[in-house]
Amino acid sequence: MSRGRPPGIDLGFPAGTMAADTPRRRLGAILRQYPYTFAVILPTLLAALYLFFYATPQYISESRFQIKTQSSMTGTLGVDMLSGRAGIGSSESENAVRDHLLSHDALRAVRERMDLVAVFRPPQADIYSRLWWSNPTAERLLDHFRHQVRVVPDAYTGIVTLTARTYSPGESQALANNLLQIGEEWVTRVNQRMLDETLRASREVVERAERRVTESATAVTQFRQRELALNPTRSAEMAVGNIGGLEGEATRLRSELQQAQAFTRADAPLIQNLRSRIAAIETQIREERARLSNADQGVTQQVAGFERLVLEQDLANRGLAAAMAGLETATANAQRQQIFLQRVVEPNYAERSLYPKPVLFTGYVFAGLSLVYGLLWLLVAGVREHAS
Repeated sequence: MSRGRPPGIDLGFPAGTMAADTPRRRLGAILRQYPYTFAVILPTLLAALYLFFYATPQYISESRFQIKTQSSMTGTLGVDMLSGRAGIGSSESENAVRDHLLSHDALRAVRERMDLVAVFRPPQADIYSRLWWSNPTAERLLDHFRHQVRVVPDAYTGIVTLTARTYSPGESQALANNLLQIGEEWVTRVNQRMLDETLRASREVVERAERRVTESATAVTQFRQRELALNPTRSAEMAVGNIGGLEGEATRLRSELQQAQAFTRADAPLIQNLRSRIAAIETQIREERARLSNADQGVTQQVAGFERLVLEQDLANRGLAAAMAGLETATANAQRQQIFLQRVVEPNYAERSLYPKPVLFTGYVFAGLSLVYGLLWLLVAGVREHAS
């Protein structure tokens, strides 16, 4: 029997074990006696101590904007909001802008404008809420960036709310402004890309029409230089007119010859003169007709070739006019489909800290732990009841 142990009492375990197990048993007894205190009250007190006395205040800058199309720019914002039509047809654009503002591209653009690591890791910030790494990777910085920046679209009104949260009101406002500028630049690039893609086919049609007009004009010029005729059609009309005039003159002379033969001898000089003139005119008429009807170099062939070229030139000009009209229509349609980032509320300069909210967050911790504790208690009670 060991020294110090009352006589007649045997505890049933080796000496020294009780001294080692007493603190553990006491702690276990306390935990079993006050489980709610250790599971709910104590963590809630720790969270309250952090939120009220240790957490660094953060400032939120909020701005709002809309994604609108050219056709909807004519409507007033107030009417659209009251009628609930402001966001109709632009949800895809809003989601695209939101995804871009929370992407690596936006993060890289923001870092070109301001030092985000210094913004998210100031010396006065508490260890828990600030950026943990002094030289973070792009993925880690993006995770923290998405925790500090929120972009929330409203499907009913079409208004997108952008909030930026940092440890300084000026830096929060600057971060929100930079994000809005990045969004506007992205929308401009998207519009230009959409315009280029939409108008590419129309511009190709216009270029082909312009080449056709140029080729047809060159063909007409070469024809005139080769045939030494400015307008063969006009020349043919003049030739036909000359033939008609010669035939009229010949008819008049024949009439005079008949009248002269009635009272003059057949060998009279007047009769001979009239016959000579009639013969000369008929020869000239035959030459003019032969020149018009020549199969190789006749005016008729010149007129036919020239009219084909003129017709081709006219068709080319009409094709160019139609292509230009199609380009203007496509441009107007593309412009109506363009989107615009319209600022509704500019980023504000926060005058007091709105994050964290100690009372609200402490209540969340208490309610959450109480709910978990209640569920576990019901589970354990059910298991014990089933076992018994």
